[in-house]
Amino acid sequence: NRSKGPAVWALRAQTDKKEYCTVMRKVVENTKNLHIRESMVVDVVVDANDHIRGVTTFFGMKFLAPAVVLTTGTFMNGTIWV
Repeated sequence: NRSKGPAVWALRAQTDKKEYCTVMRKVVENTKNLHIRESMVVDVVVDANDHIRGVTTFFGMKFLAPAVVLTTGTFMNGTIWV
């Protein structure tokens, strides 16, 4: 799709979109030392210097990490990856 930027250009046909998603999910899920947690985040944990240290989920669980990546997901669906 040349009307979009290079980040969305793909070398694959859209016909394999579901298969690509399935394969890549398996790759991520089987990556050594990578732990995936999925939940709705309701708060960001910050320290005294306003550095982000983790997140708090809807269920009250806190996940602390040396690095936190926040994304809104496609069309603002609220997906957050930590």
